[in-house]
Amino acid sequence: DQCPFCRTHSTDDNQEGQIYRDENVRVQNGSLFLDVKKENANWYQFDKNYTSGMIHSKQTFNDYSKFEVRCKIPNGTGYWPAFWMFGWSTEIDVFELYEVSDEYESSVHFWNGSTSERWTRIINTGIDLSQDFHTYAVEYDRYRIKFLFDGAVVGIMPRLIATNGVEITGCSYIPQGLYVDYHIFPQYGNPLNVIANVALLNQQAENEMVDESSMEIDYIKVYQRIDPCENFEDFVRVEENDTWTADRRIRVLRIEEDVTLNLSNCTIEFQENGRIYLDEGAKLIMNGATLTSCSPDIKWDGIKADDNAYINMSSWSRIENANIGAKLGSTPLGSPTGQIVFDDTPTINVELYSGFKNCDVGIQIGVGHTNSRLSGRSWFEDCGTAILANQSSGLLLDRVEFYDNLESIRAIDSYIHVRDGNAFHGGETGISIEGTFPGSTGIDIGDMGQGWNFFASNMQNGITCQGAEHPVGANIVNCRFSNVTNSATVFGGSNQYMYYNNTVENAPNGVFSFATGDNFNMTRCNEFANISNVDNLYLFSNQNTQFLENVSTGSHNVNYGFLSALMPENIGSNSNPAGNCFSNNGVDIVAESFFIFSQGNNFKYHFYDGLNAGPCQEPINSGNYTKVESVVQFEHCDGEIGIFNLIDPVGNGVKGFVPDNDNPPTCTYHIPKDSIRTNILHWIDKVVEEGGDDPRTPINEETSPPTPVRKDYEAVLDQWIRYAIYRGNDESDCAFVESILSPMVTFHWQKRRYGQKIMCGDIEGASYVLNSLQTEVPDIVAFKTIQNINLKRLRGLGDGNWISDTEISELKTISISEVPSSGYAKSLYRLLTGIKVPYDIPDMDDYKSNVSPRGILDRNTIAEEMRIFPNPATDKIYIGVDKELSRISISDINGRSIINYNNQNEIDVSGLADGLYIISLHFIDGTLINQKMVIN
Repeated sequence: DQCPFCRTHSTDDNQEGQIYRDENVRVQNGSLFLDVKKENANWYQFDKNYTSGMIHSKQTFNDYSKFEVRCKIPNGTGYWPAFWMFGWSTEIDVFELYEVSDEYESSVHFWNGSTSERWTRIINTGIDLSQDFHTYAVEYDRYRIKFLFDGAVVGIMPRLIATNGVEITGCSYIPQGLYVDYHIFPQYGNPLNVIANVALLNQQAENEMVDESSMEIDYIKVYQRIDPCENFEDFVRVEENDTWTADRRIRVLRIEEDVTLNLSNCTIEFQENGRIYLDEGAKLIMNGATLTSCSPDIKWDGIKADDNAYINMSSWSRIENANIGAKLGSTPLGSPTGQIVFDDTPTINVELYSGFKNCDVGIQIGVGHTNSRLSGRSWFEDCGTAILANQSSGLLLDRVEFYDNLESIRAIDSYIHVRDGNAFHGGETGISIEGTFPGSTGIDIGDMGQGWNFFASNMQNGITCQGAEHPVGANIVNCRFSNVTNSATVFGGSNQYMYYNNTVENAPNGVFSFATGDNFNMTRCNEFANISNVDNLYLFSNQNTQFLENVSTGSHNVNYGFLSALMPENIGSNSNPAGNCFSNNGVDIVAESFFIFSQGNNFKYHFYDGLNAGPCQEPINSGNYTKVESVVQFEHCDGEIGIFNLIDPVGNGVKGFVPDNDNPPTCTYHIPKDSIRTNILHWIDKVVEEGGDDPRTPINEETSPPTPVRKDYEAVLDQWIRYAIYRGNDESDCAFVESILSPMVTFHWQKRRYGQKIMCGDIEGASYVLNSLQTEVPDIVAFKTIQNINLKRLRGLGDGNWISDTEISELKTISISEVPSSGYAKSLYRLLTGIKVPYDIPDMDDYKSNVSPRGILDRNTIAEEMRIFPNPATDKIYIGVDKELSRISISDINGRSIINYNNQNEIDVSGLADGLYIISLHFIDGTLINQKMVIN
């Protein structure tokens, strides 16, 4: 059933020219008898012949893939019948019988000198095989070897294994790059001879043999896979503008330079490995057209587009069953000279319900900038990777739908813009952002006020980012994550991110921030609903990462987890507290240090405790952090955000630039480059004045404790420098970026300078910067190790640039470590091996020691049962309440805190002036009750 296109080649048993046979083989009544006779039988040992009856095909079958025999084995014990194929380094044993007559062994051998690899299965049939004829067969292809008994599958040897460890046993296509060799033998195409024989198993069998016995063969058949694409045109060249409206079958189609081919409401079928070439400037316009393979069981290569070529798909056009549906530009391997050229890549425009189905890769975009755009409910379905961007920028998606692709978007060292109304359903990962070197990869997803991007339907992870340090960063805005099976978003290793105005619901985990380093990151104004493990989890180095004004609703386990997490000194501030609203059930904060070398979770959490504060804003769980009360109203979610929100907070271009929403790669600039330099110097001075580090010196001038505004100044300086890098890259002005980064000697900016050298095609310059880094801390050591391997790849893997197994092992070791550069290691390791290093998100139940859920309380009932008397009061007040209090505070009518008390029932208020006050009762479960009180 899985080999539908076959033709049969049978041995003609009556023509001796088709086989070799010895004197113990005879033909009788149309059958072959392989005889074993006592007087000349030889049992198997290395210094003797091991068979009495044998046939051996004269013909070798190197393009055949199914072998079958119908036979009856000898009756009795001690015989050794077999049917097998042998050639070069391959041996396939369809069956071998030993002592018993109801079971046999099927196996595959790969012979390599004096050693061999072997796969074996014992097939127990439950019947005496010597009593009747039975068929034994093997069928194999590039994916698996299948053994059959009487037409039923009894064993499958997978030749490939998926990166998640699942063996490939089906006949469906295997997405490119998503598997590794499991059993490489037999090598497809090896010339194989067909052999059938019977022998004695050992000396005892020879001694006990009565007279003679035979293995009777009815037939041997060999099947050949045939090309289902018959009657195809071999090579079609389009030399002038043309329009096709009729269906055709083609092996190779070439559209020559500057020629346009229109395909209108027709289907073009391609032979296996068939392809389309678009020469420079050629155009392929598809209107209601389909490009597919001649059979759903085979793949064609797809479209290969040259420089300045253009593809347009509209009106339900589709590309199906391709290895790579549309390949635009070249892969990022460098040249022997170490120079990479970043030119414009070919362009594809997909719109009006057009899409890709059952492709290993739907669209692959190579090195350079592209003006490609996908919109108008275009779609991808059942692809391995729907969109693969490799060291490119400029791709824009607007209202695109993804269904059951293993991976919807994978951006390697690339920057992509996913605007609004895109939907990601099913598969393993919605979007993977992978950077192998700094500054290369990033994403903008979502535009404020324009609608949701949706991630749902049993997807393992919504978005994963590792090494996302593009100057713009990873900005994830206005997304909805629903029913993912692991985590909505993972930020692993060095990342520069803004996570804003998203909703995560019905998932184990919300945001996982793993060792993002010293980048300024923000998770703010998001909603987390019904999260079973943890809303936000921070591990290891996240020292400039803030979480502000997020809301947790519904059922929760833990809202915020900090496991050996190095965080900023302050979460929020006295003047603008954090403003997070914890859930009314579950644990609000778990802060644990579980490694002895960890710097811990020592941070101040500023919360609003003013007149209008709800009970959700103060964490009740103690831990390795300090709560700081503020009576100032928080403000984090008002207004718009821009790419560089601190430079251009209102998006009007006065302080930065105005994006052109109709053509996002184009920006209208308002700041001259000299002014950018001036602002950078200005903010360096401001940082230094506040006791911060000067990035132009090798020493660290930071003073402790930091002033309240220092981090704000450092964040503004960080954005000005990144803005300068963005401007230089957007205008192809590498000299400008070099002039900005060269004086910045800290590792934070020198590693960006290293990445910028690669972006400008200067591999040797990048190598010089890398070698000049001082290896003083583990992350720098890891970074240099990773990038020395990466430079080999970028130079083109020529002489002296081979990457060794030891280096691959080093990448794997770093990829599972806690240093920020582990993100680069994960990305490079996957790029070189095809294997994803998974993120192991801790189970927060293992860390909820000595903490209690906040609980759900009826605040109205508490207020009715609460008694504050006398009211008005003169010198003392008395408090009566049935619930357990943690503390009591008194504020004036403007919300300014006057007095804080521990839990007590009698309070002296004689020192308060006459007037109206607010008395606040804080309960240990997080509930807060405010009531007016008069002093007279």
